[in-house]
Amino acid sequence: MIRNGRLVLPLVTVENRKRYFWPAAFFLYFSYTLTGAFAFFEPWHPPHTAFDAAVPFLPGTIWIYLSHIALLFTAWWWMVRGEACTRAFWAMVMCAVLSTFYFFFFPTELPRRELADIDAGPLTTAAWAFLLQADNPTNSFPSMHIAEATIGMVALVRSHPHWGWLAPVWAGAIAISTLTTEQHVLVDVVGGLALAAFCLLVSERFTDVVVPASADGAGNETPATP
Repeated sequence: MIRNGRLVLPLVTVENRKRYFWPAAFFLYFSYTLTGAFAFFEPWHPPHTAFDAAVPFLPGTIWIYLSHIALLFTAWWWMVRGEACTRAFWAMVMCAVLSTFYFFFFPTELPRRELADIDAGPLTTAAWAFLLQADNPTNSFPSMHIAEATIGMVALVRSHPHWGWLAPVWAGAIAISTLTTEQHVLVDVVGGLALAAFCLLVSERFTDVVVPASADGAGNETPATP
């Protein structure tokens, strides 16, 4: 619903978060996988700069890279603490929608290492095998890893004071790991940050959140007293 030129959004609470999160997660997975597997237009290759050449390849940082999934679920769990968190959630939804349209019309492709070229222990090698099989070397710009981690970090910082330093450190480590695992290059990171900033800005300036009178500070909707 649009009211006074602003999009009216429902507050995300403990009771209703599944209703919003799972469709959003399915859309993100489906759209990212579809556009990554089927390039409808000729892909372009993000530039590999001198900065990228100077970043060392560190196979073990794949675990930080994969922790991106844990960050998203953690953000979702805490993303019920008021209007600011709800705006972050919808910023993440907007990020997924915009990136899907971009990936469809402007597919990207980034050459990646073969599993045989990765010197690591058995467990880390298995993690690399999973990643290389599950994630095509496409859809690199803008980096959704960066965009989602950034918005997730903002949601966590807004949700509770104890995330004030931990969430930025976690998101920052994930950002670095996108380079040390060679899954992204610098321009992808910059693009991901720009996309996250744009979606957060739009969600702040052009949305209103409807807060039920029964909602408390912990994100619960308490039954009305008869």
